[in-house]
Amino acid sequence: MEQAAALPLAGRTALNTIRLGGNLLGRKVLVTGATGGVGEFQVQLAVLSGARVTAVARPDAQSRLTRLGAALVVPTVADADGPYDLITESTGGQSLRDAIARTAPGATVVVLGTTSGEKTPIDVYDFIGHEGTRLVNYMSYADPSPISEDLRLLLELVAAKRLETKLGFRADWTQVHDALDGLGNRDFEGKAVLTIH
Repeated sequence: MEQAAALPLAGRTALNTIRLGGNLLGRKVLVTGATGGVGEFQVQLAVLSGARVTAVARPDAQSRLTRLGAALVVPTVADADGPYDLITESTGGQSLRDAIARTAPGATVVVLGTTSGEKTPIDVYDFIGHEGTRLVNYMSYADPSPISEDLRLLLELVAAKRLETKLGFRADWTQVHDALDGLGNRDFEGKAVLTIH
């Protein structure tokens, strides 16, 4: 139940952003923000789709991301080799610009966040050698598709131990303030799950 509680927003966002890449069997995928709740799911779901995944993350996350299936872990998009068929970009700024430079012709870059807080200046010349690359935004709150089938699929993957959720805080509902403080202060990594008895 705790694993299931951690799935709806991050799991569904990851599932639908990976789907935007189409058939990923044998393709190369780059995931930025790979240690976040969405990013870890994206890595796992892309691997399950048959992709070779490069994760952008801190060096101390390498062993976990490798265990989840990432073929390579790099500290920045600028360190990634490419070209990639799908890039999920949640950082923005220079990271997004570097991502475009690492796309294969006809690739998809899914923009789902801007944790850097920086704008990304781009122009048509950034796409020379990357012709046909498309930038697609994904806003979870605006997704009109029914959630039930997505959750069913994610739950089946968790139950089969093919998808792992990262729970950083588990407690009774009475500790909601501790959970909120911990999330705000980044005292733990992963999801906070509160149970009701």
